[in-house]
Amino acid sequence: MTLYPLRDDTCLLALPMHEGSGNVFYDHSRYSHNATFYGDTIDWLDSPFGKVLFFAGTDDHYAKVSFYEIMKKIKEAGALTITAWINTGEDGQILTECQEFPYPICGYFNLEYRDGGKIYFKAKAGSCETSGSFADGLWHFIAAQAGPDFTRIYVDGNKEAENGDADLEHLYISSQMDAVLYIGTEYSPPSNLFNGFICDLRIYNRILSQDEIKALELYYRNFEVRPSILCPRPTL
Repeated sequence: MTLYPLRDDTCLLALPMHEGSGNVFYDHSRYSHNATFYGDTIDWLDSPFGKVLFFAGTDDHYAKVSFYEIMKKIKEAGALTITAWINTGEDGQILTECQEFPYPICGYFNLEYRDGGKIYFKAKAGSCETSGSFADGLWHFIAAQAGPDFTRIYVDGNKEAENGDADLEHLYISSQMDAVLYIGTEYSPPSNLFNGFICDLRIYNRILSQDEIKALELYYRNFEVRPSILCPRPTL
């Protein structure tokens, strides 16, 4: 069994989002990009992954993290992989990027449930959407990728959508360190708020292979969701 290095230097953000209390998601990558959660109430609820935070879809419940350094590395590599566990029964924004100064430039990166639960992914010039709906109230492992000649979505290890070039090499990045990644909303002011759970969010500036995606899903599914099942554990 191959052991895949799923947290190497190309893992730019790794938010387990399992803290169980408080309003900070701590970054487990090597780069210390902690995220802050905003909302009138903070509900940590039981899940197969432990205590995870509920995005209520109301009262401006969302999180954000500094994205400037991450965007620079994505542009330099011309490649992006986003992975996350998602559980929802409603349409809503999973994440989006916005550069807020001197005027908002938002939406180079969008990942969302829409059209009754189809998963949509946009990365600059490229975009794709699944033909099937996944807004079923179950946990799903999402992987969204953008490279020189494709945008692509995997759900639970299976490729569900693919389309054209994302052109990440030509990302515009402000000289000001103002880029923000919003989690659970489109941008500020909050809109299209996510209702459900988002956890184990990771961002890489490379294209993970399908085997790596399956190994990462297996790591969480076997050791977090079904701990009684033993399997070779990928390196982190």
